[in-house]
Amino acid sequence: QPLVFVMENVKGMLSAKVDGKLIFDSIREDLQDPFKATKVQPDTGRGKHKYKIFSFVPQDGSLDLFSLQAGDSELKPRDFIIRAEEYGVPQARHRVILLGIREDVADGLASLQLLHRSKAAPTVEQVISDLPKLRSKLSKGEDSPENWLEVVSNPGKKLMKNLAKDAHVPDTVYDNLERTLAKVKIPRDNTGGLYGLRKADNFNKGLNSTLKQWYDDTRLGKYVVNHESRGHITADLYRYMYYSNYAAVISESPTSHNLPKLLYPNHANFTSGKFADRFRVQLADRPGTTVTSHISKDGHYFIHYDPKQCRSLTVREAARIQTFPDNYFFVGKRAQQYVQVGNAVPPFLAEQLARIVNDLLS
Repeated sequence: QPLVFVMENVKGMLSAKVDGKLIFDSIREDLQDPFKATKVQPDTGRGKHKYKIFSFVPQDGSLDLFSLQAGDSELKPRDFIIRAEEYGVPQARHRVILLGIREDVADGLASLQLLHRSKAAPTVEQVISDLPKLRSKLSKGEDSPENWLEVVSNPGKKLMKNLAKDAHVPDTVYDNLERTLAKVKIPRDNTGGLYGLRKADNFNKGLNSTLKQWYDDTRLGKYVVNHESRGHITADLYRYMYYSNYAAVISESPTSHNLPKLLYPNHANFTSGKFADRFRVQLADRPGTTVTSHISKDGHYFIHYDPKQCRSLTVREAARIQTFPDNYFFVGKRAQQYVQVGNAVPPFLAEQLARIVNDLLS
C-alpha cells in the first residue's frame, strides 16, 4: 500500500480490448481498488486503502496545477498520454503514464503540481551534432577505412548514372547526392569506440541550458563513451545515403514509394504498403522518432541525418535522444546496449515526474 505509485505503458493500451471491454478501464478500476482486484486481505492494523488515479500533464495548456479536491473521475483515457517532446525531450515518444495517490494522502492535499510544457522541443541535431563523425563499418568483406571509401565513392558514382534515369529521384535530391559523394571522406575517428573519443567544441548549439547541463559531466572532460558505429551491407549504405540526402532536401523522411527501384531491398512485399517506413531518417531539425528496442536488430529506422557518415545511430546517439546523461556507461554486447536504451523511460522526463512525486511526499 505505497503512498504513491507511477505506472507507464504504451499508448496502444488505450484502445486494446478484452472480451469487448477496454483494458485500460479494467486496469484503472483495479488500481483504484487493489484489494478488490486481487482478493487479498490487508495486514491487520494497516487499513484497507483505495487509490485515486491522476495524470501528470495539464489538460489545458494554461494550467500548472490540478485540483485534487475536484477528483479524478473526469479524466479520460487520452488525458494520461504524455508526449515527451512537449517536456524537453528530443523525441516524439508518446506513453501512457498514471499517477496513483492513496486516498488518505490525496484527501489531505489541495492540488497537484503538473509538468511544465517546454517552449520548443529540442531537435536531433542539437543533441548529437557535437559527437564525433564516424563512418559505418562494412559487415561483408574486409572492413577498413580505404575499403569503405572505395565502396561508398566509386560504385556510388556509377550508381548516380542509373539514378539519373529514374523518375522517382527529384532533381534536387540527385544534385545533393552528387555533392555528397564529392565530399565523402574518412572521418578522423573512423568507426568510433567505447571510450576515448573527443567531442566537438561547439557543444549542442542552440540547446537550452537545462538540457545541456543534464547531458554534461565535467569529470568526462571533452570525451564521450559508447560511440561506435555498426556494420552495414553495401546495398544498405547506398539506401542510407539516398534516404538522408532526400531528407536533407525535402525535409521529410521518404517512404518506400520514394525509393528508386534500383535501391529496393530483396523483399517480395516491399511495395505492398506494409513496409512504407522500413527505412527512416532521423530528421536534423525535429525531435527524433520513438527509440525502441528494435534498434538492436538493425538501424533501418534510425538513419543518421548526415549522408556523408552513411550509417545508423550509435548507442550514444540513441542515448542522447533518450536523454541519458553522457556519464551513463552502457555495458554488455552492443545489441544489449541498444535494448537498454530503447526500453527506457527518457531519464530527463523521469526526473521531472520524480520531482512531482517528491513534492507530494515532502
